[in-house]
Amino acid sequence: MRLTIAAILISLPLCAELKRVEMTVGGLDCDSCALSVDRVVKRIRGVDTAEFDDKKKLVTVTFKPENKVTIAAIRDAVKGVGYTPGETKITARGSLTQEGGEWHFLPSGWAGALKAEVPAEVRANAGIDVVIEGIVPEAAPDLVKVKSAKKAE
Repeated sequence: MRLTIAAILISLPLCAELKRVEMTVGGLDCDSCALSVDRVVKRIRGVDTAEFDDKKKLVTVTFKPENKVTIAAIRDAVKGVGYTPGETKITARGSLTQEGGEWHFLPSGWAGALKAEVPAEVRANAGIDVVIEGIVPEAAPDLVKVKSAKKAE
């Protein structure tokens, strides 16, 4: 199984990447807290912008082209300043694959893949370079619930 996943990872397009992330953040009590979230996320190599909405308790991150940023890196940065990362909406480029009856989203440049819940109408896009939109639940940060996938341009 390792060999199969390794072969898949090697064959992925090199342009896979995160495009946009919207992550809820808990544990914020003051306005200066928002500034620390912005600053720490902006320091991640490959991040273009990071803006925090203190009313929605939501950090929105956009990325530079061909970045290798992982969701885990953003979650770790938020945890590192003492806050709790929550549910995350993502837009990302990569590939959907099925292995042993399980679906995965495989962006190249990442050390691993996310398990994926893929609706039947999206499965036709398996194996091609796609841009997905989905949700990474707070309780399952290694899972993406794919809402849509379209062929990448």
